[in-house]
Amino acid sequence: MPKASRSSALWVVCIAVAICLILLWEKLPPNISKDCIPASYSKEFIESVNLYRSRASVKPIELSCHLQETAQAFAEQIAEADEFSYEVDGIALAERVKHLPTIQIVAEDIAAGYSTPSNVVDAWMQSAANRDQLTASDFNVAGFGKAGDRPFWTVHLGKVALSW
Repeated sequence: MPKASRSSALWVVCIAVAICLILLWEKLPPNISKDCIPASYSKEFIESVNLYRSRASVKPIELSCHLQETAQAFAEQIAEADEFSYEVDGIALAERVKHLPTIQIVAEDIAAGYSTPSNVVDAWMQSAANRDQLTASDFNVAGFGKAGDRPFWTVHLGKVALSW
């Protein structure tokens, strides 16, 4: 093959690889991005949950900006209604997160009256159902919300679905 043809073929391969990388980048999980500003308490939540997950020999979770938004919105909703419930106005979690195309499965825990994220996580770990959710290997991302004077806390757990 002449030198010019090899050079042209190499450029075509480079351009094809670049296009593939751009397309794959758009499919990456909705985790921390430059557009996401984690809530001040998110780091403590992640660290507390991941401490329990490591004790259960489960991979750590990462913060999802999308789940942070849905968890925060729900915390505000239950605080405004002053209603400790998984459904406010009859709207369940599945309905509240259906617009998240890359999140495959979700779960939710709520709490009220605790002063810190570590206190909330410790309380959730006292409940078998909450502990099972927080340490489930099915989940790899989470978002946390806090609202109100009481305060109300929420966690939305999810599994990112990569659609390559």
